[in-house]
Amino acid sequence: MSLTVHAGSESDLPASLDTIDVLLVGPYLAPRYEKIRAQAIKRGVGVALLPDTVFASQNGDEALDLAVYAFKSRGWAELPA
Repeated sequence: MSLTVHAGSESDLPASLDTIDVLLVGPYLAPRYEKIRAQAIKRGVGVALLPDTVFASQNGDEALDLAVYAFKSRGWAELPA
């Protein structure tokens, strides 16, 4: 699997969504996650909220697993009515 990762800020989000396949949202943005998720889904971007435990991971497996899941589920993700 080939993977490229870029870090960005919330202010970068609108322009970044057209150039990414997956968005991992930091746990500190949990209060705004649904709004961020809605923006991502509209652009066909897979999205996942990282849990607080992700920063304690020694090797990044938890974040990678979430990224792969978000990528695979992006085609059927829908916004609630």
